[in-house]
Amino acid sequence: MDKRPGKKSWRMRILTGILILFGCTLAMLTTGYAAQMIWISPTGEMTDDAIKLMEIEKKLYFFLPGNIDLNDYKIGFDSLTLKINGTDVVQGETSASLLHTGKANTVVFGYKTGKNKKSVTAMQGSELPVMYITTESGGLREIHKKKENKEKGTMALYDTDGKTVFSGNLKHIKMRGNMSVYFTKKNYIIKLESGANLLGMGKAKKWILLGNHLDKSLVRNQLNFDMARYAGLPYTPDCRQISLYINNEYMGTYLLTERVEIDDDRVDIRDLEKETEKMNEKPLESYPVTERRDAARGTYKGYQIPNEPEDITGGYLIEFEHNSDHYGETPTAYYTRHKMFLAIHSPEYCSEKQIAYITGLMQSFENAIFSEDGRDPETGKHYSDIVDFDSLVNKYLINEVSRNYDANMSSEYFYKPDDSVSTKVFAGPVWDMDNTYGDYARPDNKFVLNPSGMTASKGGYIDYWWPALYLQSDFYRAVVSRYHETFVPAMEILLGKREETETLKSIDTYAAAIEKNAEMEFILYPGLKYKRNEVQTGKNLKENIKYLKDYITKRMQFLNETWMPEE
Repeated sequence: MDKRPGKKSWRMRILTGILILFGCTLAMLTTGYAAQMIWISPTGEMTDDAIKLMEIEKKLYFFLPGNIDLNDYKIGFDSLTLKINGTDVVQGETSASLLHTGKANTVVFGYKTGKNKKSVTAMQGSELPVMYITTESGGLREIHKKKENKEKGTMALYDTDGKTVFSGNLKHIKMRGNMSVYFTKKNYIIKLESGANLLGMGKAKKWILLGNHLDKSLVRNQLNFDMARYAGLPYTPDCRQISLYINNEYMGTYLLTERVEIDDDRVDIRDLEKETEKMNEKPLESYPVTERRDAARGTYKGYQIPNEPEDITGGYLIEFEHNSDHYGETPTAYYTRHKMFLAIHSPEYCSEKQIAYITGLMQSFENAIFSEDGRDPETGKHYSDIVDFDSLVNKYLINEVSRNYDANMSSEYFYKPDDSVSTKVFAGPVWDMDNTYGDYARPDNKFVLNPSGMTASKGGYIDYWWPALYLQSDFYRAVVSRYHETFVPAMEILLGKREETETLKSIDTYAAAIEKNAEMEFILYPGLKYKRNEVQTGKNLKENIKYLKDYITKRMQFLNETWMPEE
């Protein structure tokens, strides 16, 4: 039998080849790959801190960090010859200052087949700290397939003066988030091999890189964290704006933040999980799981762990959210009587006694806030005897003032220290504050785009905790008082109407710190100009900052009229 390919087979091979070529070309464009390779680095060699030429929508760019002096960098290239702005480049010797920043550069590549003339725009960002990550594979393809995928690598971090803050190995880098894993600009978790104090934020192994992809101002998370800290919410994550490069390519402006976790420099309470681990021979997750349903308490699942500390009253970190679908995905979880979902983040693998203890407190709190007199009908305890009153007021206000889209939805954290420290649970820390101040809405929730109206306490959320609390008269009075005492001054600081503090700055100050980076951001991620939700907040940083300031001004006017102080 003649097995030679026929015409149809050859046509299929040609078509397949074309499709492969098209796919490779598309991949090059979407990853910022430039066919003509030029880079700059301190030595001119392709080192981990080298910065490559990138191709965005068929245009060539150098996105350069603001903390470097181009006179101290050399140019490297992969063609036979290279000429920039009429000057011949000597491999690894010619200064990067030959590049004119802020305008187009004429670049001529020399190959055996001839010369290739291109226009390259060189842009230098704001004077921010700079992080360089190099993955083990040299790419991000596997990491971006799913958020469980991890990869080793190296990481170097330099401060605004170019001094080394950290240089060492990464145990892993991976994506983080739920919906955000589908964004063009991803969020990441990095884990160092050993704890390090990055930019004065305390020593830890795990750090978060927030891309703030839906927030075109790039400052909402930062200013909300600072407002929460100004209001006195303990353990609010510290954060720093940085320029991020991965595998020598510019990834954009990222917010390097502390992770919400129990640790000495994070949520500084006893680590019950570590103590339990030390008392047992096997990993905690290897023990059998028990799931119980109690009509008076809800549904919970815990682990049949044989040994645990005698005192189990503290060391808990809990997240409240509305999506009960996550119950099955979370090792230790609780489904309340009002059908709310509590994820127990620490201990991640609670013993049956531990889960029974902490969910007993949280269920009693839920019982109390849904009672007319604010007391749990079963125990007689007032809700303020169970969860710290001041932290509840501050946590509610940071949500309501900012009109947080995710209030009642997710990232509502609570923590419980030992009884020797406090017998109460505390609300906080804050997290996930980018969808605020009218920045984002789906068609079914367009009301948040209006600076007027309530969000966290919206009465339609009948099973949610903030609306129930808002109906408690003592809570309402405290909210009005604290709003005028703390949050009006905070908004005035943001709007530049009151002097800045060490903790909280004006929006103009936050924006000025990233202004040059933002110019690069809108080129690197052209989709930012056409947001896929129910609001267009602006096509550049200036427009976005104006939108944000106008929104806060109108928001404050509405809340001032709604929450009139008692005479």
